[in-house]
Amino acid sequence: MSISQINNEEHNENIVILTYNAPHRKTYDILCALKAEGYKNVTVIATDYHYKKSFHPILEHRPTVNIDIFPSDLSKSLDFAFEHYKALSDVDYTRFEESIFLIGGSGIIPAQFARKCKIINAHPGMLPYVRGLDALKWALLEDKPIGVTVHLISDEPDCGLLISQKKLELQPFDNLQSIGSRLYDLEVRMLIGSIDQLDEALRKNIMLKNDISVAHKRMPKELEIKLISKMIYRQNEFLQKLFPN
Repeated sequence: MSISQINNEEHNENIVILTYNAPHRKTYDILCALKAEGYKNVTVIATDYHYKKSFHPILEHRPTVNIDIFPSDLSKSLDFAFEHYKALSDVDYTRFEESIFLIGGSGIIPAQFARKCKIINAHPGMLPYVRGLDALKWALLEDKPIGVTVHLISDEPDCGLLISQKKLELQPFDNLQSIGSRLYDLEVRMLIGSIDQLDEALRKNIMLKNDISVAHKRMPKELEIKLISKMIYRQNEFLQKLFPN
């Protein structure tokens, strides 16, 4: 179901969205999807966004069309509660121990917060094989599987209780942008779906480990150039098979 379709079913779970106090595309899509799916008890917790030195990759693979609406205004228009804090450490998490948190956008989450609350993250990579930043780029460069992993966060980055995981099959005509767009859509859908899947995941109790791979940092530009060459070669191979001499 697309987020534009309204679901008549009502959900009574208490949902909390963690995000930045700034216009944010993923937060917009998550909140609209929750509204479309019939979730009513939603609280948006926005913390101040601290602008860091800009990093400009050669290749953008996440959706770049931003949404020019602050989470406070968006929450009001969707009839969701909104709370603003300077930092996550200012939040009284004991108020939300029975709630389900979804990460829209967030900095480092305090360890005690992560231990006490059910905080769900959607990672755009197949954990535990592709951890850290730029997961899609690293997966393509290192010939790792492409996909999304949804999990409860823990003290360790990209670890915790596995909720769901799905591979994304590459198409012959794919480029980085087309893969990234499909991966992003899958990420949002799986994050919303994880609310209903959480109880079953807690019963299965499958934990993600961090001893299989190292968490990547941003891909350096010299490796981005290598990835570009690899993707061009892949597309040329497809074209040669499609139109042999």
